[in-house]
Amino acid sequence: MTDFDDLKRQWKNTSFRGFAQSENERLIINKILSKNVLSTRDRLIRNHVITTAVCLLAPLLLILSAQAGIDYPNWIKILYTGFFVINAAMQAYAVVLINRTNYSTKTVTKTLETMLNYKKTINRHHIISILAGIVVISSLIYHLFEIHETSALIGAWVGVVVGGTIGFLIRLRHRRQINEIINDLKEILDENDKND
Repeated sequence: MTDFDDLKRQWKNTSFRGFAQSENERLIINKILSKNVLSTRDRLIRNHVITTAVCLLAPLLLILSAQAGIDYPNWIKILYTGFFVINAAMQAYAVVLINRTNYSTKTVTKTLETMLNYKKTINRHHIISILAGIVVISSLIYHLFEIHETSALIGAWVGVVVGGTIGFLIRLRHRRQINEIINDLKEILDENDKND
């Protein structure tokens, strides 16, 4: 192994913690801060916390429906509540995962690996949520159709369209934020390789 390879290996194992040892490290750390990697990470955490709260509050819609005179069978109530509780747990787990990307204690390489793992896990969560959501929404709409509750059925379809659109836009923004962090970390590693 050459001195050059040894320096490259050392940089990839360098933590953001403490003071930069060289001018090159200072430049890279300044770039990280200027690109707002930390603030992007904080926005991701805030989004997950808000989504967790929304998922925990969503079952209250069953109570409001009952007060409006629409009562669902117990199996739909269980399915609906279970869907949102499980989604809240997945969102809370996402907060735990993103908190593992602690830039002040991990190396650049480890932080990148953690973000790639986070991205893969979040993509699985979204697929599971979409598939389960289709089952839950279909059950609710079928029940409303069976009891001939036209106004609630129209409201449900409007909710599907509006909620689906909002969810899709949030997902796009979320994906962009994740990719922004990953690309910044890759750029830091690539730039360091060029400077070495």
